[in-house]
Amino acid sequence: MKKFFILISIVLHISLFAQKNAGNNWYFGDRCGVNFNTGIPIALNDGVINQQEGVSTISNQNGELLFYSDGITIWDKNHQAMPNANGDLDGHSSSTQSSIIAPNLSDDTKFYIFTIDELAGSNGLKYSTVDMTLQGNGTVSNPLGDVMTTEKNISLVSPIAEKITIILKANNIDYWVIVHGWGNNNFYVFEVTASGVNTSYQTFSVGDIHSGNTINTVGYMKSSMNGDKLALVNRTTNKVNLFDFNRYTGEISNPINITPFNSLLDGLEFSFDEKYLFIGGETTISKYKISDQTHTELYFDDNTIFNPQNSVVRALQIGPDGNIYVSVRYNDYLSMIDPNYNFVRSKEVFLDVDNTGRHCRFGLPDIFFYKGFRFVTGSEVDTTICEGDSIYLENTYQTVTGTYYDTTQSYQGWDSIINTYLEVLPVLATPTITENTGVLTSSSANNYQWYYNGSLISGATSQDYQPFTSGAYQVAIENTNSCVSFSEEYNFVYVGINELENNFLIYPNPINDKLFIKSNKYFKIELINLNGQQVVVDNNKTKQKKVEMSNIKSGVYILRIITNNATIIRKIIKQ
Repeated sequence: MKKFFILISIVLHISLFAQKNAGNNWYFGDRCGVNFNTGIPIALNDGVINQQEGVSTISNQNGELLFYSDGITIWDKNHQAMPNANGDLDGHSSSTQSSIIAPNLSDDTKFYIFTIDELAGSNGLKYSTVDMTLQGNGTVSNPLGDVMTTEKNISLVSPIAEKITIILKANNIDYWVIVHGWGNNNFYVFEVTASGVNTSYQTFSVGDIHSGNTINTVGYMKSSMNGDKLALVNRTTNKVNLFDFNRYTGEISNPINITPFNSLLDGLEFSFDEKYLFIGGETTISKYKISDQTHTELYFDDNTIFNPQNSVVRALQIGPDGNIYVSVRYNDYLSMIDPNYNFVRSKEVFLDVDNTGRHCRFGLPDIFFYKGFRFVTGSEVDTTICEGDSIYLENTYQTVTGTYYDTTQSYQGWDSIINTYLEVLPVLATPTITENTGVLTSSSANNYQWYYNGSLISGATSQDYQPFTSGAYQVAIENTNSCVSFSEEYNFVYVGINELENNFLIYPNPINDKLFIKSNKYFKIELINLNGQQVVVDNNKTKQKKVEMSNIKSGVYILRIITNNATIIRKIIKQ
């Protein structure tokens, strides 16, 4: 039986800056763009989007832009409108969360874009599927993607408020899409699996009713990083409703009403550790501590950003660096909540780098934190195993070098996205065992360890080993990667002296200083310690020998008596 020792070497790196991932490129407002691939937000001037409110973007796991949308048009990575999504998707320019993009987690070439109409309009919630293998504006050999004609503007539910969020299911494979009804207190929860979007939905009637003037449909819905909290703005009551969310079942429960300091509520965001919920409105941001339900008002460090008329706080969005960014209408800077959560940095990222009038409007990209989003609160793990072994990652046993993504729940109760780089190390060729005159010899290697019936033989670390008991023997060899390879079992039959006892006289045993051997046949001898090392060698064939043992250490030794046609093995005890 061939076996390998498993070697698992794990090096953990806690991410302290942005990793390249699906949320690293943002396009929003009046042609604004930001890239996080260097670990800090850098303004981009190549975006063409000009959207009042809801926007979404998606990149690959290397941080390379795939496409972005305002819920009406989809632009590819070259900032050209996709042929089958050029102004005819059923989102809206004035819908708070007009669009959000989610991958098909079983097919990395397909993405779903969910769109929402404004003001409880008849289009409601719809979805379309982007297939990155479609030619689009590219070529057959280099496609740029397009919306599938057969999966475009598929209706799901209507009427609804301008709110949506997506939460990864507890199995870390599927996810929930959550929206809120209009004129009621209904949440509609859709399940997305490897089979696609389930157009049937669960309804949970909980919390306050959203009703009245359709302007009350505005305002964000957000989920916490681990997905067990859900919050949304209710303009009907000018409150924020906070709920528990069950990632296993999709159930929404335990409503809490929050009355923030500010009015004109719009943006929401959870801190990455789920300790705080931040609520945006007018010219301040409320910091709500979830554990004790207390409020603190955060002020901007430079109020000049509110000088243009109707400049107000709108969207809040957590970035790949763990910071929460803030859109202030008409501001040519992207603001940011200080990492200590004590105030708001008014002018964190200058957006109008080419002096063409780029500025924030209402929205920032909605980002679904799925396994391809290596968030700052997650970690990077370098892991090695030996060839022939496996390790459990992404819900199965992996045996191939590559990068794997898992979501695990920490002791605080929130998830970490773990990015594991697995390297499979080579092992040496399976060693072989040969036998010669009762001695077992391993094929050549740098080091050796012998085993008897599956148990390590202490001190047996030489290439040769002299057994004195019948049984199954193996040798293990180790390479510089510490990967150990085992030989097949070698069934050794011990040949004692019983068959030839009448022809040999061996005495005394145990021995003090001299060992005598007599026979009527010519023979030579070897005395070997239990480490397989030769202690005495006498190749002179005679019929009797006197072996000097006085200088040999006390212990058990193997005496090999070698005649012309046989080898006799005897255990000798030196006192």
